[in-house]
Amino acid sequence: MAKVLSTVDKIICGYAGQVQPSSSAKLQVMGQTVLVASSVKGATVGSCTGSASQQPNCNAVESLSAGESQKLQAGGEAVLLDSLAGKTTPAHEPNTLALLTPVVQTKLEAS
Repeated sequence: MAKVLSTVDKIICGYAGQVQPSSSAKLQVMGQTVLVASSVKGATVGSCTGSASQQPNCNAVESLSAGESQKLQAGGEAVLLDSLAGKTTPAHEPNTLALLTPVVQTKLEAS
């Protein structure tokens, strides 16, 4: 089982830029709204430092390749899990997503 992500969890790009998700899901855990796929897909990436490595700065989350629950939904959408993986745009290396710290909440798990 994987832990469910919420709005307090930090998702970053390959250059430590912070993804700025928003969620209107009604499901909450430990007082925080859970993240669903649409919370992160298309979300803005702020403070990316790709240009310091002669790469373009990440602008947004392009797609998710892992981390969507197969069983738990909120508002008809899959909630996101700590196995989250995806790509940012524009395309460059690495244009990946990662969790900055372990998931904050420890009560809700899903698969």
